[in-house]
Amino acid sequence: MLNFFKKRKNTDELDIPPPPPLPGAPSFDIPEIRPSRMNFSEEPFPEEELPPPPFMAQPPLMPPPVKHEEMIKKEIMPPEPRPFPTFTPPPFSKAPKLPDVSLPKEPAKRETPPPAMAARKIIQQHEGPVYLRVDKYQAVLSSLDNIKESLNEVDMVIDRLNDLNAGEEKKFQDWQTKLESIRKKLAYIDNSVSEVA
Repeated sequence: MLNFFKKRKNTDELDIPPPPPLPGAPSFDIPEIRPSRMNFSEEPFPEEELPPPPFMAQPPLMPPPVKHEEMIKKEIMPPEPRPFPTFTPPPFSKAPKLPDVSLPKEPAKRETPPPAMAARKIIQQHEGPVYLRVDKYQAVLSSLDNIKESLNEVDMVIDRLNDLNAGEEKKFQDWQTKLESIRKKLAYIDNSVSEVA
């Protein structure tokens, strides 16, 4: 467990044993390959002429970096005003004058504001019996039953809240009376101790 703090043994010096022979594997007699000493001549290699490198487009030259002081001056100084280009409208030839045509005058229309009730849907009143489809009537009855159930649940929750509130009020009144009695007892003890001293 405390091997973590101990010095590790040097296992690099140990030789690794050869692997065991594989069962059922054919054996091949391969001679061991050893590097042989080759005699390299001291003569330099003949220099061959290399082809010219392929043409590469020069990268665009970057503008020299702007000094920090010049950047501040550019930010502070307002840009130089540029002159507005002058625009001269093309000359127009005079168009022939058209004769005046008078249109018949329409009578003035009275603008009456739309009645406020126009925005609401107009309810049509039918004379005689009104017939409903059975499926729509059943859907209305089921939705009314759901509304009644939810109203009953809300009433029950309100009654429980009122009961809890009344219980809390009663407990609060009990605590107030107990605190008043404790205050009176402490005042009596304080007076009796101050008289003795």
